[in-house]
Amino acid sequence: MKILTANIAHGLRFGEFAIVDEKSLISVAQELEADVVCLQEVDYKKVRSSGLDQMEVMRVHGNFSYARFFPALIGEPGDRSSFRMPTFGEIENPPPDSYGLGILSRYPITDVKTLQLSGSRLSLPMPFVIDGRTRWRAIPDEPRIAVRVTIDSPIGSIDVVTTHLSFIPTRAMSQLLLLKQLLQARPAILAGDLNLSPSITKRITKFEHAVLAATYPKPQPRAQLDHILISEYFLCNQSGVTELSISDHFAAFAVVAKK
Repeated sequence: MKILTANIAHGLRFGEFAIVDEKSLISVAQELEADVVCLQEVDYKKVRSSGLDQMEVMRVHGNFSYARFFPALIGEPGDRSSFRMPTFGEIENPPPDSYGLGILSRYPITDVKTLQLSGSRLSLPMPFVIDGRTRWRAIPDEPRIAVRVTIDSPIGSIDVVTTHLSFIPTRAMSQLLLLKQLLQARPAILAGDLNLSPSITKRITKFEHAVLAATYPKPQPRAQLDHILISEYFLCNQSGVTELSISDHFAAFAVVAKK
C-alpha cells in the first residue's frame, strides 16, 4: 500500500501569491499517485482559494473514493487576531473559512479520532520567495490538530495518523509527545509535516523512518520536515520524495506492507 504526505500550501505554486483556482488543484490531484494521501495546509471554502472545497476537488479529479477535511483553525493564518480554534462541532462539520488537514483514501475510512493541539504564543521570522526574491515576515504560531483514521486496506485494518506540527521546535516536540496516544495499541503509520528532524521524531515516537530525504524548501531542499514513520508491524518496500506542481515542499511517499 502506498502512502504519500504533502504540505500543499493551500494550492499555491512555488513563489506565487495569488488567488488559488481550481485548475491548480486538479493538476496536483492527478499527481497524487497513492492509496492514502495525507495533506497539510488545506483550505475549505476560503476566499483566497476561490471558495473551493479543496478536498472534494482533489477527491474527484484524483479518482479517490473517500475524502475528509479536519480544520485546525477558523480564519486567516498569519494574523493571530483573525483566527481561532474550532469547536468540537466545527471539527465534525467544518464551517467556511477553515484551514487544516485532509485525508484522501481509495479504501474505506471506518473510524476517526481527532486531537487538538494548542499553539505557542511566539512568532517566528519565516522566508517567503516573491518574484524570485526572499523576504522575511514574522508569523505567529497557530493551533494545530492531529487526526487518526482507521482504514480498511488490502493489507488489513491500519491506523494512519497525520498532523502539521508547530514551527516552534519546543512546541512541536511537546505536541508530538501528546499525539503519541494516537499511535498506540494498533498497527500505525504517522505521516505529516512534523517540522522536526528525523532524529528527534524517531526518538520521540520510537517508530522507524520509511523516508529519509530532504523535503524543504524548493527548489533545492536542505531539511526533512515531512515524514512517514512506521511502527514495528510494518516494513517499507520503496520510498522517496517527489516534486508536486504546487507548494514549497516536496511530497514524501512510502510503499508499505505488513510483516
